[in-house]
Amino acid sequence: MDVRSVTLDDEYARIGRAPDVLKVDVEEAEHLVFLGAEQMLREFKPKVVFECLTPERAIAVTEVLAPIGYSFQPISQRGGKLRLGDRQPLSWKPRNWLAEVVA
Repeated sequence: MDVRSVTLDDEYARIGRAPDVLKVDVEEAEHLVFLGAEQMLREFKPKVVFECLTPERAIAVTEVLAPIGYSFQPISQRGGKLRLGDRQPLSWKPRNWLAEVVA
């Protein structure tokens, strides 16, 4: 079965609207989703909710989102602390995160 995929930047260009909130749960490909949405994220800065199952995936996400201005906080009791530059998030337990640009 062939499955067509598009980037969020391409989809934004097609429909001309960006979301206020983006929920991403793609089982270890989160950073790839954000790479394909970088233009939209830079321009509109929607809040982003995402799940990362490993510290390595979380670090890959911070490397994409932090340079755009996003900061991170856990949104479940099982979340740990996640900051750009952390090679191993403190108290890591995989769960959901909120990323947003704070003025």
